[in-house]
Amino acid sequence: MNKKQAVIILTLLALIVCAGVYAAKINTDNLYVNSEDPTEEHTSSIKNTQAIFDEARLKYEQTNKDTINRLKTVMDDKNAPAEQKADATAKYNTLSMEMKFSDDIQTQLKLKGFEDVVCSIQNNTVNLMIKNKDVKLTDTQVKDIESVVLNVSKIKNIKLDIKQ
Repeated sequence: MNKKQAVIILTLLALIVCAGVYAAKINTDNLYVNSEDPTEEHTSSIKNTQAIFDEARLKYEQTNKDTINRLKTVMDDKNAPAEQKADATAKYNTLSMEMKFSDDIQTQLKLKGFEDVVCSIQNNTVNLMIKNKDVKLTDTQVKDIESVVLNVSKIKNIKLDIKQ
């Protein structure tokens, strides 16, 4: 593998990660079920919201898994230049830490009473999708979120997406 091929692979990896994050942010709340029974509509809404969280979590995990596999391929390539291996190793370490921080943030926020949380970290920004009874968070909830994120990851830039 030459330097040009490595640059292409790393560029594709970056695009895949960006596409995964963008896809996780797409709001699919426009799924409605025409029903005369309000209970059935509410149940359908709950299922749709859960599907949004499940899909976002799956896409984030799959994107990270694919990126890690590609980085490992570069790191294990005997013909790859040392500089390229070092770059892949650094990106692998960063991604591993971000994944650990994401898991820790999700766990701690669930312990704080949030029903469901999907967390992703990219470019020194924590992206959180939080399932909450109310669309608006209380000041205490916002402070709890900021505190958890800062304590776990030392990152101050937080983007919130609240779902009911």
